[in-house]
Amino acid sequence: RAWCEAIVQRVPEYSDPTNEDHVAARTLDTQGNFVDNSALTNINRRFGRRFQIQSFRWLSKDEV
Repeated sequence: RAWCEAIVQRVPEYSDPTNEDHVAARTLDTQGNFVDNSALTNINRRFGRRFQIQSFRWLSKDEV
């Protein structure tokens, strides 16, 4: 077995750069419900915005 710890930061850019970062991931419909933005590519609808790894380390069994 192995354990790790990753600290990540979510960034404004989408996974697929086709969509600009200011495009909303969801919009409100006429009844005030959030719906996925159909203007996003399939990749961006599925994976959303990017993450950057800030730190990574392996953990010992005692740290879990």
